[in-house]
Amino acid sequence: MERKHLRIDLKKRRKSLGYTQKEIAKKLNVSIVTLQNWEQRKVSIGSIHLKMYAKALKLDPLDIIDPDHEFNHYEDTEEFKLEHIKTIKQIENRCIRLVAHRVSDVYDFATKQLNTQEAIPVTYKGLLEKKKTHTLIIKAEAHSDNDVRMFDDLGEYPEKFHGTIPEDYDICMKVMSEDVGEYSNGQKVFLRRASNEILYSGVNVVAELGGKTYIRKFRSTFDHFYLIPVNSESAAKDDTELNGEESKYIWHPNDKWIVKYIINQSAF
Repeated sequence: MERKHLRIDLKKRRKSLGYTQKEIAKKLNVSIVTLQNWEQRKVSIGSIHLKMYAKALKLDPLDIIDPDHEFNHYEDTEEFKLEHIKTIKQIENRCIRLVAHRVSDVYDFATKQLNTQEAIPVTYKGLLEKKKTHTLIIKAEAHSDNDVRMFDDLGEYPEKFHGTIPEDYDICMKVMSEDVGEYSNGQKVFLRRASNEILYSGVNVVAELGGKTYIRKFRSTFDHFYLIPVNSESAAKDDTELNGEESKYIWHPNDKWIVKYIINQSAF
């Protein structure tokens, strides 16, 4: 039979974990001679000691009693493979630190990724199911790119909306005039909390400076970061077209700008 992996050297395994024979023997309440026989595979190991020994060496018990891998070990299962995928472990560790609604956001994102992977087709029925009446809680209003008003719980208010909304947003903002860049009066837009990982050049953001809140176009070039008013002509330029005219919009290291939200997408 073809072997799946090399026989595990129990002595080397013990040494790699920093244990002496005396320490392991004491931990398992056996003699050093018994342990030496186990390491040389001269004698069989009882079930009780086997579990303890495997735990001490951080091994699957089958790695000890079936060194030639004639049977399926736990490491051969899909469960083991999933447990030891680094990215899944990282996601799990981060989810533990998240509040409940953010864990739900991660689940929703994973569901969308799975749907994309499995290439679920867009159908009329599917669109119709998503396009329905929602009650949005308006937590901010944009009166211009230099006048954004954020509300606390007492100031927020509900509005009915018929259409499709994104699943991964934090607050809804209503546009109150035609002076807010590419957005139209009465339009609802969805804001997602900003982070370094999801901020990219060309996205519109909600940013704070000196106690006031603004809408800006974030740009990132080789030399500078920019926060450009969305109503300006400069906002329509590509990163490569930014020059001296936009120097007044450069985000300098000592500036006190704080980017709070990314305008994720508009309602439709």
